[in-house]
Amino acid sequence: MSTLPLSSRGRLTLVVLAGALAGPAFAPARAADMSDLPPLPAIEAAPAASVGAGWYLRGDIIHATLRDPDVTARNGGVATFPGATVDGGVGFGLGAGYELNSWLRFDVTADHREGLDVDVFSGTPVAGARGTSTFSATTLLANAYLDLGTWHGFTPYVGAGIGYAWNTLDGLALSGCPAPCAVAGVPLAGLERAHETRGNFAWALTAGVSVDAGRSLSVDLNYRFVHLGEAATGIVAGTRVEADALSAHEARIGLRWSFAEPTRPSYVEPLSRSF
Repeated sequence: MSTLPLSSRGRLTLVVLAGALAGPAFAPARAADMSDLPPLPAIEAAPAASVGAGWYLRGDIIHATLRDPDVTARNGGVATFPGATVDGGVGFGLGAGYELNSWLRFDVTADHREGLDVDVFSGTPVAGARGTSTFSATTLLANAYLDLGTWHGFTPYVGAGIGYAWNTLDGLALSGCPAPCAVAGVPLAGLERAHETRGNFAWALTAGVSVDAGRSLSVDLNYRFVHLGEAATGIVAGTRVEADALSAHEARIGLRWSFAEPTRPSYVEPLSRSF
């Protein structure tokens, strides 16, 4: 029996038919191979930056102890009171700031201190004589802080600030000293209501630690040395009392609340849950 030769068109037709018949046979095998592959890991979208991230508010309670000031009275001559002392007082502060990164942050603080009783002199110019005053100070400071790393939620830091202080010396109350109560020729009577507020350049140095309290809150414990400048009473009958070299040692405790959302650990879907 003779075999008829196939034309090129016929051979092409046979190849196409063979591929069409073989395709369904291999399809289940390919489908099975694809089903064995593990699912692709789920990729969590990067969270959008919260509005105001980096900004924070703060509030502080202050206990201030003033370094003993240099007190003088002037009226033609000068009377000095080297034994002047200041009792500790309390205060409070508010502020707002921005955390640039995990190391550097800035804030502006407004603090007020009051109840600082000044014992200007005692036993001068006669036994039993005493002169007292009340001092208060308000500061507005721009501060920068260097955070020194975080260990188990504790972040030590150091900082410095500059700004302005408004100091008030609320007159000079006398007891046991008959008018004109002159010291070194300077009469002191009549200064009880001679209060005055004086503005000065101020600066501060700070060291402390912040403790993470969760929910965007941290507790701030710090020491601050603040230079306040000088203060003076008003002038009565030509007499003024001045206090120079005013500075305070402050123990402070406060809270900082951040606008940033609390950080959460990232989550990645496992490659496969079946074996």
